[in-house]
Amino acid sequence: MRSFLAALRNLVLPYGTTTGTRIVLDGVNGKIVIYNASNQAILTMDSATGAITAVNPADQSQVIFNSGDAAEITFVPAPVVGQTFDNAFIYTDEQADGSGVAAYLALISPAVAGGDPARFFLSGPGPITMASFLQFESNYWQVFADSVEFNPYNLTGVTFQINGSRPRLSAGYQETATDSGTFTGTTTVDSYSPSLVNGRTYEIVWEGQFGSSVAGDAIQVELLQGATSLRRSRMILSRATDPFPIRLRSKRFTAASTGATAFTINAIRAAGTGNITRYGTSANGGSAIFDVQEVA
Repeated sequence: MRSFLAALRNLVLPYGTTTGTRIVLDGVNGKIVIYNASNQAILTMDSATGAITAVNPADQSQVIFNSGDAAEITFVPAPVVGQTFDNAFIYTDEQADGSGVAAYLALISPAVAGGDPARFFLSGPGPITMASFLQFESNYWQVFADSVEFNPYNLTGVTFQINGSRPRLSAGYQETATDSGTFTGTTTVDSYSPSLVNGRTYEIVWEGQFGSSVAGDAIQVELLQGATSLRRSRMILSRATDPFPIRLRSKRFTAASTGATAFTINAIRAAGTGNITRYGTSANGGSAIFDVQEVA
């Protein structure tokens, strides 16, 4: 017995709907489209391309599931006026040498059109002579660790390198959003004790603002680890009470032990007659900042 439904070549649910929320089944072309209440196509399944496309109606970004030559998920960024982006991808593929074929998983980031995206490749062991591998390609590395020891180097048999050097890791960050008291003699105006690891090398950056009650005073600011000076700078405060920024970047420092390591900022009025303040409030130029990075 021949079914009425089996004889249908096209179908719209609810039947007869031409706008708004509906499902359109195109039996001739092997295609299903789902529309939302705003008459936007938000999901398409197309047998011709082997793809399922989901569209975010709010910003028109898309996710496309493709079962073509290499199984692939494509992420289409939301359109931006005056800017074009290349898509992002997750896909599987294979590579071969004389001993066989190995499969790998790839993650390709979005990028400005024509730009160089970051690429991440991951493969398990296979018959190919190349064993399991993890590969990351990017022009810039930035790794953050928050309240935990993050140690990507101590993976058995693995060393991360960028053009022969290891990537920088954030080893600690602190903001001080208060002003210091006034001073004239040597005064510790900021301090920070990040957790460091014995034998590793770090760079410490401190940024802050100073002001004086009298125009033309000179200050000397010094970054220390214990009694060891890592950087010193001198500045003339040419206008009274105005915040003058100063930035100290340490020479490379190798930790002698594992654990909290104290860094201090000492400042002194080097010349003049005014009272000096290390500023930190938003009204006086913003927070003083410690930024500690592991570099080797």
